[in-house]
Amino acid sequence: YRAPGRQTALGRYGRIAGELGLIGDDTDQAIQLVERVLALNEQFGTPPGFAANGVDKDTVTRKLPEMADKILRDITTAANPVPVGPKDVKRLLADILDGKSPLAAP
Repeated sequence: YRAPGRQTALGRYGRIAGELGLIGDDTDQAIQLVERVLALNEQFGTPPGFAANGVDKDTVTRKLPEMADKILRDITTAANPVPVGPKDVKRLLADILDGKSPLAAP
Protein backbone atom coordinates (compact mmCIF):
# COMPACT_ATOMS: atom_id res chain seq x y z
CA TYR A 1 0.00 0.00 0.00
CA ARG A 2 1.20 3.50 -0.81
CA ALA A 3 -0.61 6.60 0.33
CA PRO A 4 -1.81 8.83 -2.52
CA GLY A 5 0.77 11.45 -3.43
CA ARG A 6 3.55 9.64 -1.57
CA GLN A 7 6.70 8.97 -3.58
CA THR A 8 8.12 5.50 -3.88
CA ALA A 9 11.66 4.86 -2.66
CA LEU A 10 12.78 4.69 -6.29
CA GLY A 11 11.23 8.08 -6.96
CA ARG A 12 12.94 9.59 -3.93
CA TYR A 13 16.33 8.20 -4.99
CA GLY A 14 15.70 9.55 -8.48
CA ARG A 15 14.91 12.98 -7.05
CA ILE A 16 18.11 12.98 -4.95
CA ALA A 17 20.13 11.86 -7.96
CA GLY A 18 18.57 14.61 -10.06
CA GLU A 19 19.68 17.15 -7.44
CA LEU A 20 23.22 15.84 -7.95
CA GLY A 21 22.93 16.40 -11.70
CA LEU A 22 22.56 12.72 -12.61
CA ILE A 23 20.39 12.12 -15.65
CA GLY A 24 18.04 9.38 -16.78
CA ASP A 25 14.83 7.85 -15.52
CA ASP A 26 14.38 7.05 -11.83
CA THR A 27 15.98 3.61 -12.20
CA ASP A 28 19.02 4.95 -14.07
CA GLN A 29 19.43 7.75 -11.56
CA ALA A 30 19.13 5.39 -8.59
CA ILE A 31 21.83 3.14 -10.06
CA GLN A 32 24.10 6.13 -10.64
CA LEU A 33 23.46 7.27 -7.07
CA VAL A 34 24.46 3.87 -5.66
CA GLU A 35 27.58 3.92 -7.85
CA ARG A 36 28.50 7.36 -6.46
CA VAL A 37 28.10 6.16 -2.86
CA LEU A 38 30.21 3.07 -3.58
CA ALA A 39 32.89 5.27 -5.18
CA LEU A 40 32.91 7.54 -2.11
CA ASN A 41 33.32 4.53 0.16
CA GLU A 42 36.29 3.43 -1.92
CA GLN A 43 37.75 6.95 -2.02
CA PHE A 44 37.61 7.21 1.77
CA GLY A 45 38.89 3.68 2.31
CA THR A 46 35.70 2.34 3.82
CA PRO A 47 35.72 -1.41 3.27
CA PRO A 48 32.48 -2.85 1.89
CA GLY A 49 30.26 -4.86 4.19
CA PHE A 50 29.63 -5.06 7.88
CA ALA A 51 32.07 -7.97 8.38
CA ALA A 52 34.96 -5.91 6.98
CA ASN A 53 34.03 -3.17 9.43
CA GLY A 54 34.24 -5.35 12.54
CA VAL A 55 30.77 -6.90 12.79
CA ASP A 56 31.06 -10.52 13.91
CA LYS A 57 30.01 -12.65 10.95
CA ASP A 58 29.15 -15.75 12.99
CA THR A 59 26.84 -13.80 15.29
CA VAL A 60 25.00 -12.17 12.39
CA THR A 61 24.74 -15.45 10.50
CA ARG A 62 23.26 -17.12 13.57
CA LYS A 63 20.75 -14.29 14.02
CA LEU A 64 19.73 -14.00 10.34
CA PRO A 65 16.39 -15.83 10.76
CA GLU A 66 15.40 -13.63 13.73
CA MET A 67 16.52 -10.46 11.96
CA ALA A 68 14.64 -11.42 8.78
CA ASP A 69 11.48 -12.13 10.79
CA LYS A 70 11.63 -8.72 12.46
CA ILE A 71 12.17 -6.98 9.12
CA LEU A 72 9.22 -8.80 7.56
CA ARG A 73 6.95 -7.89 10.50
CA ASP A 74 8.00 -4.22 10.36
CA ILE A 75 5.22 -2.06 8.96
CA THR A 76 7.60 -0.22 6.62
CA THR A 77 8.43 -3.44 4.77
CA ALA A 78 4.86 -3.49 3.43
CA ALA A 79 5.60 -0.21 1.63
CA ASN A 80 8.57 -1.70 -0.21
CA PRO A 81 8.10 -1.20 -3.97
CA VAL A 82 9.10 -4.84 -4.55
CA PRO A 83 7.44 -7.54 -2.42
CA VAL A 84 9.98 -9.52 -0.38
CA GLY A 85 9.88 -12.78 1.51
CA PRO A 86 12.12 -14.42 4.12
CA LYS A 87 14.56 -15.75 1.51
CA ASP A 88 14.97 -12.28 -0.07
CA VAL A 89 15.60 -10.58 3.27
CA LYS A 90 18.10 -13.20 4.41
CA ARG A 91 20.00 -12.88 1.12
CA LEU A 92 20.02 -9.08 1.41
CA LEU A 93 21.35 -9.23 4.98
CA ALA A 94 24.02 -11.75 3.99
CA ASP A 95 25.03 -9.53 1.06
CA ILE A 96 25.30 -6.50 3.35
CA LEU A 97 27.41 -8.50 5.79
CA ASP A 98 29.74 -9.70 3.03
CA GLY A 99 29.90 -6.36 1.22
CA LYS A 100 28.35 -7.61 -2.00
CA SER A 101 27.48 -4.73 -4.29
CA PRO A 102 23.79 -3.84 -4.34
CA LEU A 103 24.15 -3.61 -8.12
CA ALA A 104 25.37 -7.21 -8.52
CA ALA A 105 22.95 -9.69 -10.04
CA PRO A 106 21.27 -12.00 -7.50
